[in-house]
Amino acid sequence: MGKSLYAAEIIDQYLARDEAAGKDLATTTEREGDGTIRFTSVRLIDHMNQSTDSVFGGQDMAIELTYEGKAIEDSSAIVFHLYIRNNYGERLFTCSTRYTAQTPTAFPGTGTLRCTIPRLPLAPGQYSLDIATKYREKMADHVWGALTINVGEGDYWGSGKVPRPAAGPLMVDHRFEVVS
Repeated sequence: MGKSLYAAEIIDQYLARDEAAGKDLATTTEREGDGTIRFTSVRLIDHMNQSTDSVFGGQDMAIELTYEGKAIEDSSAIVFHLYIRNNYGERLFTCSTRYTAQTPTAFPGTGTLRCTIPRLPLAPGQYSLDIATKYREKMADHVWGALTINVGEGDYWGSGKVPRPAAGPLMVDHRFEVVS
C-alpha cells in the first residue's frame, strides 16, 4: 500500500483513541461460567500506552482485563486466557497465565490484569478476542467476542514490505542464510 493510505490509517487510529475507552462487559450475555470471577471490561492498548480500537502488526500492544470476584492468594488456583480468532472463528493463538513464567502471585478481589504482546504477529485484518478465567479448574467466566481487534499494516520485519493476505494471518521472525 502507498504511503498516503498508511498515513490515513495512522490518522484514523489517532482519532479513534478518544472513542476507545474499552468495552463494558458487565451486561453482556455472550458468556458462561459460575461467576466466581467476572470480567467487567476489556481494553486494547497500543504501543504508546493509549487505549485504542486498532493496532499495527509488529508493534507492542496490550489487553487490559478488569474483573471482580473473590480475592485469591494462591495464583495456581486461577488461570486467565486470551484467545485471538480470525474472521472464520479459527483460533490463531492463545495467551494464558497457565503458560508464562510471569504470572502474578496473588489476585485482589477486583482489579485489572494486563497482558502485553510484544511485536504483535498478526497480518493486517480484523480479529476477535475471547477471554476466559478458571478458578480451581472450573469455568468462572468466558466471554466470546469480548473485543474486535483491528490490525493495520505495520513494518514487522523492518523491510518496508507487508505480506499479502494469501501469505497467512501470522507474521513470524525468521531469517535465511546460506549454509553450504
